[in-house]
Order: sequence, then structure tokens, then C-alpha cells
Amino acid sequence: MTLDALGIASIAASKGWPILLSGPDQLPDSGKSFLATEQPGDAYIVGGEAILSNAVLGDLHIASPNTKMTRFGGNDRFDTLAQVVTTFYPNLTELYLANGLDFADALTGSVNAAQSNAPIILVDPNANTLSPAISEYLVNHRNLTSIPKVNVLGGTAAVPDLSVDLVNASLGNSTTSYTEPVSVSESTPSLSAVPVQPTTVTTDQLLAEKQSMLDLINQERAKAGVGLLSFDAKLQEMAQVKSDEMVAKSYFSHNSPTYGSPEDMMKIFGIKFTSGGENIAGNSSVEGAHAAFMNSPGHKDNILNSTYKYIGIGITASPVYGEIFSEDFVGR
Repeated sequence: MTLDALGIASIAASKGWPILLSGPDQLPDSGKSFLATEQPGDAYIVGGEAILSNAVLGDLHIASPNTKMTRFGGNDRFDTLAQVVTTFYPNLTELYLANGLDFADALTGSVNAAQSNAPIILVDPNANTLSPAISEYLVNHRNLTSIPKVNVLGGTAAVPDLSVDLVNASLGNSTTSYTEPVSVSESTPSLSAVPVQPTTVTTDQLLAEKQSMLDLINQERAKAGVGLLSFDAKLQEMAQVKSDEMVAKSYFSHNSPTYGSPEDMMKIFGIKFTSGGENIAGNSSVEGAHAAFMNSPGHKDNILNSTYKYIGIGITASPVYGEIFSEDFVGR
């Protein structure tokens, strides 16, 4: 069983279609015999030419000359899968998530997926983002009045919570943000990287959103009896660059591929601090992001930390989350 074949497994099972396995350059004699006997009207080749070469298609044509052949083949198994599910599952009501680097859970779950007429979506357990093609498929099926049900095949080692969160966020199926807090100190050496120019915030709406988020934070700080935060120009610049970069480079992490950790990034932007922290989230609104932060102990600690005096807030539109929010705090 190949991982490309798993992409077609549930639809094949639900329709009673056989799956023929082949080597990359030659169709086995058993496959040729089956095709010569059955003469199917359609055949779907699942995998690019590196997986199933055109020589295999030639064998298929010789065995069954009138069969219409359709290839699903992307840059990788996730691209290929996206082509399959886009074709066969245009109206998504339910899906199954499985590890895209191992076939055991997906193979076991294909029976349930077939019974539910649902696709199996493969994820990379080592990645902090979804495949762009898979993400696009899910976002295109976002329907807040009828949210698709997500079933997970395997434990967190096979399908991490982050992968589940990313899928739910893409579908609009999350009532809270995927968020991650971090604290920083001034002990790590600075980097030598040169910052890129941040996206200039020009719309009144975006400026109003940043002010609204600061107002919500300061309301919580006032209730907790700690000093209010003020915007810092360099922190504002840094936070906006961070949000912009997470969207542009399709990642969600405190560790930037360009700048390193939040602490390193503060040093690159020339920000002085004795204490610091960062919150990041994806959400469709300022209020939703703030509520998610306050419902998470680590993020709430950053928001209410009495040593912090200044804040920078970055907000960037995201096709997956709605908006990406970065909150960077420092004390000095």
C-alpha cells in the first residue's frame, strides 16, 4: 500500500472500485489481466510521473484501450491528495485526519471514512503548517452554518494537536485560537540579520483594531491592579513584521526563519528590555483573539505581567485564520 493510494481509498471503498497497485515503471501482470477482463470505463492514476510513469499508462491502454485515464499528480503526496478530494468531495460535511508519513491509521480508518462518504486528509506530523493545497481545499469548504465534522485517526504522536487546530481553523471550526506564549530575557546574543521592511499599516480599520486590542488588554490590567501598557514605536514595527512574515511564509511559531526567537528579534529591532514576552494567535476578530488569550494561562500571564510597560501589536489578514495577531511585551 502506498500513501498516494490512501488518498483514493475512501472514495474507492464507498463506490466499490478496486485499487490496483503498480510499480513505478510497469503494471503487474495481475493488473493487466484484470483490466483486460473488466475493460473499465474510467481509470484514475494516483501519483505523479515519479510515482507512476507514463509507461504504466501505456500498459493500461494496451490492456484496456477504451478506458478513459485521469491522472492525479502533484508536487508531493499532499498536493496529489488535494486534487483527489477536490474532485470527489466537492461538498464536504465530514473528514478524517491521518498521519501522512505512515499508512497504518489511514488504512484502518478508510472503512469508516467510506461509510461516512468522507475523505481522508493526510497531514505531516512534523510540520507547523498545513500543505498549501490542503489548506486551500479546507478554506474553500468553510461554511459557518454547517461546519464539517473532523475525526482524528491516531494519537497525538501521529496527528499532533497543532495539526488538528490548523484544520479546524481552516474550516472555521474553532471557538478558540491556536495560541502560543513565550517569555524572553536579555541573555541571548543578538543576531546579525538585517530586518526586512514591515508592511505599512495605512487603513483606519487596522489602526482601530490595534487600539481596540490595547484597550481590551488595559481593561484587564486595570481590573488586576497593574499598570497600563503603552504602544512603543519599535515594538509596533516588530510585531507587524512578525505577523506579516507568518502569513507570507506560511508558518505559525515564535521562532522566525528570518529573525530567530522573539528575544533575538527584539535585539535586531534595537528594542531595549529587561523582561519580555510574546503572544501569537489566529482568529477572525480582535475580541476572539483576546478571549482566547485570556482563557490560556500562559497568555494571560503575559497580558497581566506587572513588569511589562510597553506593547507592540501586529495584525495581518490570513487566508487560513482570518487574521494573525502578534502581541509583543517588554519591561525596562
